[in-house]
Amino acid sequence: MGFSLETVVSLVAPHTCLGCKKEGSLLCEVCFYGLLPAHGSVCVFCNSLTQDFSVCNSCKKTSRLKRCWVATRYKSTAKLLIWKYKFERAKSAHMYIADRMVEAIGSNDYDVVLAVPSATSRTRRRGYESAGLIAKRCAKQLKIPYANVLGRHGQHTQLGASRKQRLQQLQKDYYVLNERRVLGKKVLLIDDVATTGATLRACSKVLNDAGAKRVEAAVFARD
Repeated sequence: MGFSLETVVSLVAPHTCLGCKKEGSLLCEVCFYGLLPAHGSVCVFCNSLTQDFSVCNSCKKTSRLKRCWVATRYKSTAKLLIWKYKFERAKSAHMYIADRMVEAIGSNDYDVVLAVPSATSRTRRRGYESAGLIAKRCAKQLKIPYANVLGRHGQHTQLGASRKQRLQQLQKDYYVLNERRVLGKKVLLIDDVATTGATLRACSKVLNDAGAKRVEAAVFARD
């Protein structure tokens, strides 16, 4: 049986909880349920108050995304968990992230779960597709099929980019690998963090153009 580097390291130096420093796991049960709730139900693009995390009527005029469920705020323990997962190869963090997202998602009325793809250069360095692992676990918990449908052209990342830069970078980044997997389907798109919503806007557009019936999203944390 093969073991990941993280598993081997954890045998020598077990994880400590990012919240309370208790030894044994990245996030103990108390700190898992103690993650800060999202800032109410708001539009992911403009922060206007909405119901059930729907995109507001104004932003629907410029976006194909209908809703974005948000599990927690991108602060304190949640921010540390994302950092560990994406930049320190703590692969097991995806389980805590996905499980919290599943609790926040208010519906399982979807036909397929997809992931926002990372830049391939980051995936190679990390050793795994960050949103992909989260999406697969969410799909399993929700009992909805997962499909690898979205591809990405660019190698740049969104970290540190301004809103204008993000929008320019993402205009032609994403594409659909297999239109049959989304044609006429209600899609749940998974990502780890939303900042401006530009990535979700770009992905929902190409999915809608490929024939998706409805595109909604869920993220672990919102900046």
